[in-house]
Amino acid sequence: MDWGFLGEFWDAITGATINAWEYTADWFKQIGLAVAGAIGGLFDYLIHYFSDLFVFLGWLFSA
Repeated sequence: MDWGFLGEFWDAITGATINAWEYTADWFKQIGLAVAGAIGGLFDYLIHYFSDLFVFLGWLFSA
């Protein structure tokens, strides 16, 4: 399974140096978008994988 997008997400989070006084609403919004993108990418990968699997099985059993 390809976990590259989660690695990139984690590197982006750990690579940023943020002081306690720099937490703004925009910062939290960007973190939320990054988390949503990582989770969405995971589900997108899984949905495509299972969709392709079921199409292949349908083709295999219909032949």
